[in-house]
Amino acid sequence: MNLRVSLVFLLATVTATPDSAGAQASAAVRCFYAALNAHDYPAMRACYSPDAVTVRGSARHPVDFDASRGYREFEAVTRARFWFDLESESDSVAETVLHEESDFLRALGLTSVTADWRYVVRRGLIVEEHHTRADSAYGPRFREFVAWGRRDQPPEWVSVIDGAGNVVFNGATASALVSLAQRWSSSRR
Repeated sequence: MNLRVSLVFLLATVTATPDSAGAQASAAVRCFYAALNAHDYPAMRACYSPDAVTVRGSARHPVDFDASRGYREFEAVTRARFWFDLESESDSVAETVLHEESDFLRALGLTSVTADWRYVVRRGLIVEEHHTRADSAYGPRFREFVAWGRRDQPPEWVSVIDGAGNVVFNGATASALVSLAQRWSSSRR
């Protein structure tokens, strides 16, 4: 484990309350959010079991760590900041409300977004992440933005999508996505 990952994990562990019920789950979640705010992919990955799964509805899929790497790059460029409210916890489950601010969200005309997540933890690592509620403003706003990009085809649009026409979030697309979102927001006025 490299020094940076060790320091993030140590910070997360020290800020947890070890004598309280649920310390294992909350320590893993604190590790995760510390890594998000550090925009540190290796530190984020160290908070997860290698075979962790994402659960949405009844679908279970391995956590897409390649996509996570791109998201961490994107968040670094867009100066994303995260925090969470711990809604409930046990020794192995933490129910949280995620809060996020970033240049991209501001460019879309949103101050911040929230989402509900449940993390299942075993042996100090996240083994399951359940996305239980998405932000009600972000989804429609993002879909409008994408529809605009597909319809109007601004010159930079081709640089932010993959071969199937899906928006790609990584360090290479971040600045263009912020610029495009600002242009789209201005066009709505």
